[in-house]
Amino acid sequence: SSLRGAITTNAGAQTRFDVASDAALQATLAGTGSVVKAGAGRLAVSGANPMTGVLAVEQGGLSLTGSLGGAVRLSTGTNLALNGTVGGAVTVDQGATFTGSGAIGGLNLAGTWTVPTLASAAISPVAPLAPLAATAPASVSLLASDPTLLTVNGD
Repeated sequence: SSLRGAITTNAGAQTRFDVASDAALQATLAGTGSVVKAGAGRLAVSGANPMTGVLAVEQGGLSLTGSLGGAVRLSTGTNLALNGTVGGAVTVDQGATFTGSGAIGGLNLAGTWTVPTLASAAISPVAPLAPLAATAPASVSLLASDPTLLTVNGD
């Protein structure tokens, strides 16, 4: 199935997609409000989406082919299949998975990355970095004393 039409979510408002089975969004996401993806199905979003709010994946998955201007939050047990770019931060809760390739801000990612032991991890555009390896590190963190320094497995 597919969802059609222009969807603009204003500041302080929320648009909620309850997707029981896989669906394609054939519309543009815009605005500064938040979008919530619920339900066990996968929501496929494509094209240029200038939305600057947070797209929160609470259940199921999100496939992004194209671009999203805002941020993405992945709850436990969800996944993001990225073949494009996310302009804001991507926050990945424990047990959530990232697959595919693309860019988050200036950070290029490829392969599969799962957060198995951390309470959560955030990937934010801080400085251009080399692509991450396809296998998941035990821990990834940004040092508070130097937010441009990325620490992987304590190194």
